[in-house]
Amino acid sequence: MGIINVAVGGCAIELFDEDQCASYIANAADWLKGYCSEYNNNPYRTLINLAKKAQKAGVIKGILLHQGCSNNTQRDWPVKVKRVYIRMLNELGLNEEETPLLIGELLDQKMGGICWGHNEVIGKTSSVIPNSHVISSANCPGASDGLHFTAEGYRMIGKRYAEKMLQLLGGKKQIDFDTSETYFPLTPEAFNPSLFLQGKFTKVGTAATFTSSDNKNFGGWRYSKGIDISACKYLVVELLRTPTCKPIVRVYDKDDYLVPAFTHEMQTDKKAIIDLHAMKTADGATVDPSHIYMVGLETNASGALYIKRVFLSNDGENPVTGIDSPFVNPSADAVEYFSLDGRKLGAPRTGICVVRYADGRTEKVLLK
Repeated sequence: MGIINVAVGGCAIELFDEDQCASYIANAADWLKGYCSEYNNNPYRTLINLAKKAQKAGVIKGILLHQGCSNNTQRDWPVKVKRVYIRMLNELGLNEEETPLLIGELLDQKMGGICWGHNEVIGKTSSVIPNSHVISSANCPGASDGLHFTAEGYRMIGKRYAEKMLQLLGGKKQIDFDTSETYFPLTPEAFNPSLFLQGKFTKVGTAATFTSSDNKNFGGWRYSKGIDISACKYLVVELLRTPTCKPIVRVYDKDDYLVPAFTHEMQTDKKAIIDLHAMKTADGATVDPSHIYMVGLETNASGALYIKRVFLSNDGENPVTGIDSPFVNPSADAVEYFSLDGRKLGAPRTGICVVRYADGRTEKVLLK
């Protein structure tokens, strides 16, 4: 077993974001600039280069993160971490379900920690990175500066990292929800109320309520591998009640909340009909419906949002069925079955799926 160690004491997470690294270093204290120079002023790129060398001889099984004092209590820290994490996975060809992120807590308040408040933020990271795991710092002795552990404390938390990693080795975390029936199920398993900041989702019959704890809270559906909805014309959002929280529909073609997205302000409208092939960001960039990673709603936290349904449509009124032909059951030479997002099914199941035949043909069918 080997560990690739790229660490810069006292840095904020922005140092590992290549889009912000140069400006962050330019405004940093001289002592921090000295640390950064040891990594050619780009710690993230150093980490990636070392990881690629390691992949020639081994397999990367997880990522460890211990950082936060310089981002103490910043509620958007989890989405900043997600940006770095997802970029690492993409550059290294890693699978999110099989690459856990282990995040260590900072020095606990009872042990004299002065940044202990950030541990609450760390604890909420799993809402945006499902395969993240918090390593407790409880009872780990701290140094007199209130920032660092003692040697004993480091050994204790290090052992906890190891125990969690050993527990996770060989395991696989289910990231995506079932999309065989719809891409926008109103279920607690599918709708994440805390894709950015904190919210609450409650199922109410066939509908749901979305309540925000924070202004600009964003909740909705995330697709870790992306989905292709370009075959449809419209995305339709229907509400049960006139909204008071000024909801904004947001659609992302990148798995990163911090990048520009398509937005549609519903104001007091109970229905939004969005042309999927005319989506643009505020700066005019096209949002591509052939690879969508997040769809959801942002609110100003002034009241609950009552969601009736969200669906794809070709006329703005009726949901598409996902059926390209009137077939109810496939012919006898079907050899494989897949969900609509491309996952191979172990056996046929009721609902819409994709069938591959022995001659290589594929089609969508409805199994009853």
